[in-house]
Amino acid sequence: METITLTPQTLRFIADNRLSDPDRLRLKYAGRRLEGVDLDLAITQIECRRKARNKLPDAVACPEFIFPSVLAAEQCTSQVLAALHTELVPGCDNILDMTCGLGIDSMSMAKAGICVTACEIQTKYATAVRHNASVTGIDNLEVVNTDSIKYLSSLPSSVQFDLIFADPARRGEYNKRTFGFEQCTPDILASMQLIRQHAKALMIKASPMLDISYVLSAIPALTDIWILSMRNECKEIVTLSRFDKVKTEPAIHTINITTTGERQGVSFAAGKNSMPEILADNDPEPGMLLYEPDSSVMKIISRLSLTEKFPSLRKLDSNTNLYTSSVLLPDFPGRIFRIDDIISYNKKNTIRHKDESWNIISRNFPDPPGTIAKRLHIREGGPRFIIAATANARPRLFVSTKIQ
Repeated sequence: METITLTPQTLRFIADNRLSDPDRLRLKYAGRRLEGVDLDLAITQIECRRKARNKLPDAVACPEFIFPSVLAAEQCTSQVLAALHTELVPGCDNILDMTCGLGIDSMSMAKAGICVTACEIQTKYATAVRHNASVTGIDNLEVVNTDSIKYLSSLPSSVQFDLIFADPARRGEYNKRTFGFEQCTPDILASMQLIRQHAKALMIKASPMLDISYVLSAIPALTDIWILSMRNECKEIVTLSRFDKVKTEPAIHTINITTTGERQGVSFAAGKNSMPEILADNDPEPGMLLYEPDSSVMKIISRLSLTEKFPSLRKLDSNTNLYTSSVLLPDFPGRIFRIDDIISYNKKNTIRHKDESWNIISRNFPDPPGTIAKRLHIREGGPRFIIAATANARPRLFVSTKIQ
């Protein structure tokens, strides 16, 4: 079994140069040797820690935590999302992680008291995960350096996991990005019978690019789909299948983790036919509130009637995914703006404080933000907003202030 050793000299080099540029360090120490220092390993750790300092703060805070490659730091699950995955796991005593990678999900689940077996086909990754589990005090995580499909195939039928977790690699030939389940490695759909033999449930972390209709049709025994966003950027789709339950209509959940760590979202039955959205009878007026759904909700907006979920809302236009109301809805999954002024989009446009900078949002509008800024002779940026949108079939500019 391979091991990783960080000598005291290597640890000191990493600590002393943690703020240095990795490329400059490589040039400075090219062809040189420092006694007791593995320079290549040390500089890789410095680069990875810079890349992962926001994504993996706990790992970066541990001096002995090892990143096996820069790619591992770039592609791994964030600490926040790994914690959320652990929360979403149904009550489990033991889990198999088919695609361990850097092991952030496996370690998060193990820290929650679950016994985790993690398969990782790359030796240097498997070695790093064993090392990291040891230096972070995790003793209920077993790392198996093998292909997960071969591992499952080798198990006697009596071996059962409460759940199998899979985050299939979404890179194909020539490192081309892939999205569909059939194109990922391992192919979860092709292995479904084998997975069902050894697990009561299956959780898959998938690309945010997938169409929800495809997910619903492709994955058997689905009970839940989560669409997860961070700071209004859609990050992933997570599915849960329960093989030990009577088939029910799956539920779809959206979760957006805001900059303050709060969670916004809605849940609804995937098969339920939502009522048509109720359109606004008139243009909104200054003082009213404008609601913009977050990216997770936008992903499934065609399946969800927000005016049914929030009866005080009215949609600006049949093709404009913005809503207005005179009522403040603090639980709304998205941003809320107060309309300060409304401007028609024509040659007579005038806007107060032209010397200020403005954030410009364009929704179902003839022009993109850059064109709007040039036409209004304003700079992009700043704390206030101009929301360009079609309302009642007419283009409008809503001068707004974000309140939530």
